[in-house]
Amino acid sequence: MAVPIQTEYCGYKFRSRLEARWAIFFDELGLRWDYEPEGYELPSGRYLPDFWIPHERSKVSKGYWVEIKGTSPSEVETNKCKELTMATGCISLIAVGIPDMLTDMRWIDIIQDDSGNIIGTRPGVIELPPAVLPFFNRYQSRISPKLFIWAYTLCGGQGPDFEWSRVHSAIDAAKSARFEYGETPMGIYDCEVLVT
Repeated sequence: MAVPIQTEYCGYKFRSRLEARWAIFFDELGLRWDYEPEGYELPSGRYLPDFWIPHERSKVSKGYWVEIKGTSPSEVETNKCKELTMATGCISLIAVGIPDMLTDMRWIDIIQDDSGNIIGTRPGVIELPPAVLPFFNRYQSRISPKLFIWAYTLCGGQGPDFEWSRVHSAIDAAKSARFEYGETPMGIYDCEVLVT
């Protein structure tokens, strides 16, 4: 059985290079993140989510859990993310593969009753505001539509003022990072990890 190579980046030892590439992607977008900050006892067993990205401006969730997968998640893996969303009240995102044109993104959103109590989960749907569509149309041939919308949302949904080129720079940095022989990826933002 092939085992992913652990990779050091930004003071963390990631379980795979794929996870380290996503950390670089988050850094290039200027997002704060924490790697494996806390494990949880869920109905189906213990679970340790890959990333926590705080989002102070969100009206729905105080942040996002991000799970990184090399291949499409199984039903069991997807259900763990749903359980985590229910237990914490925070949206879960599943990213499949490296950040690029083919990235598959899954968004697990919460369902609330009229009193704001969490009563379930659903596949998340994000719509871009009309003012943003021209920017999306210009870049859509070079980036996964789901990744584009996801990056827009994580960065605060800043409308047409959002620096779309940052998404492409983040993709390029994540894909081109080299970790062999102790190399440190160059051209990235200072690590913006959280201290927990």
